[in-house]
Amino acid sequence: MKYKKAAALGIGLLLFIGGCQNREDSEISVQDYTGQDFHIHSKGYQAETAEIAEAHRDEVEKTVKDYFLDQYRTKVKIHNIVGGHGFVTVYAESVGKLHFYTSAKIKIDLDKKEVQTDAISSSELDVKDSITSAIYALAFEDEFAALDYYLEKLTEDEPVVGKTQAAVDNTSGKGYQTPYYAVSLNADWKDDLYSAYLENPKRSKQDWQEKLEDEEITPKSCDIIIQLYMKKAHTRPSERIYNQVVQDIEDMEELAPGTYSIYLNDNRIDKNLGYNPRKSTLGR
Repeated sequence: MKYKKAAALGIGLLLFIGGCQNREDSEISVQDYTGQDFHIHSKGYQAETAEIAEAHRDEVEKTVKDYFLDQYRTKVKIHNIVGGHGFVTVYAESVGKLHFYTSAKIKIDLDKKEVQTDAISSSELDVKDSITSAIYALAFEDEFAALDYYLEKLTEDEPVVGKTQAAVDNTSGKGYQTPYYAVSLNADWKDDLYSAYLENPKRSKQDWQEKLEDEEITPKSCDIIIQLYMKKAHTRPSERIYNQVVQDIEDMEELAPGTYSIYLNDNRIDKNLGYNPRKSTLGR
């Protein structure tokens, strides 16, 4: 595909993000985190609603699979069930050429200890974002493969890691994601992609590439957020490694068009949140 080449990286000032609360009780090494105790969007009754849903897991899974097939013409597989106040959030992943994560909520009757399978919902806006980011990633498959290769090589050469695949599967409810980064499409024309997907979700990679040929793609069209972690415990984020990654991403010409934001965290991750909120994180 032919596009005007533009700066790939959104440059900003070096900053420190996050809060200063004592989170040690909820923190764990990123290499050991698989999504345990995750409840970022849930308050109250987490354990009870999740237990009821798990007791009816087959019913929950069938309900969610049927829902996404009917509403979004998409096959999904279920990864995680997270309890909330009177409901559960079910985290799922698409099955097929387009790879993305999504989620749905199902109400739970706490008195009857039943799953209300007729009370299921999702955010269409989030699902649209997920589907269109997956289309973008497929259309620029070679370019994202180059980013994958770079980040995998980086983790071999430097003491940094990404999340575990299990953590991604169990805590990601939106978009195209890997253990190293997440993709989000911002362009106005993503509505056209979404409509085209609902009309025919079986379009080929070439079909999507040809459709994108007609669109104006700039670095502002897509956000690619890279999250890396120090490999060793009790190690502050390395400014040397961070600056090198920023420079490397700036210099790589084979990447997909987009604004690349890069963050380097220490080794810890908050189990409840699914990310590192510490103020020591380096970000640009």
